[in-house]
Amino acid sequence: TVYVAYQDQTAGSRGSVKRLSGSNWVHVGSKGFTSGETDYLDMDIEGSGNLYIAYRDNNLGWKPRVMKYNGSSWSTLGSAGFSSGGISDISLAIDGNNKPYVIYKDWTQSNKATVKAYSSSNWATVGSAGFSANGIGSPDIAVDGNNTPYVVYRDDGNNQKATVMTYNGSSWAAVTTAGFSSNTVDYTSIAIAPGNNTIYVGFKDNAVGQKATVMKHAGAAPQVNTWTGNSSDSWS
Repeated sequence: TVYVAYQDQTAGSRGSVKRLSGSNWVHVGSKGFTSGETDYLDMDIEGSGNLYIAYRDNNLGWKPRVMKYNGSSWSTLGSAGFSSGGISDISLAIDGNNKPYVIYKDWTQSNKATVKAYSSSNWATVGSAGFSANGIGSPDIAVDGNNTPYVVYRDDGNNQKATVMTYNGSSWAAVTTAGFSSNTVDYTSIAIAPGNNTIYVGFKDNAVGQKATVMKHAGAAPQVNTWTGNSSDSWS
């Protein structure tokens, strides 16, 4: 089943979710079900099929909120606005134990990366708040088959190149080298293959005229697998 989450400008810029039913898109829950204006919506689905969305709630001082769909309506997961201050660029992932994780650009930490996980009815920081070397852009998060979280982001502390980090149980560490892309990037995204836990990242690559590049991690260093020249258009 295909789902989309979006800022619905026909509902006061609140959040709406739809699913594809046959040839029609139908609302999941109510249209514009969030309490106020939303930004940076992201969605994931746990193994049992429950839907989650994460977003910046502009009615809460630009803090994050995560909501879960119970089959008929959406409800807030834990506390609303659970960050210490304003945020942007939030991303969501659910592990194999149905534990939600979020990463966001943390304004109280000089725009560095902070990750939180939901457990025992609370959102708790994973490792240290603001663990990145400097400010970040367009973070994304994924969890592998061993329930280990990985994040990717544009790393302003490493010349705005791509950095992937993983949590080792006590702290965050770079996978191979921080800032491993050949040039600056934007709009980073990460996915981990089921079965073999191969890590893939994609981004707008300023080394090749702002076209798309995908890299995968294999062994001790990233193995490049680029798709360039397949479009004459640039991202803007």
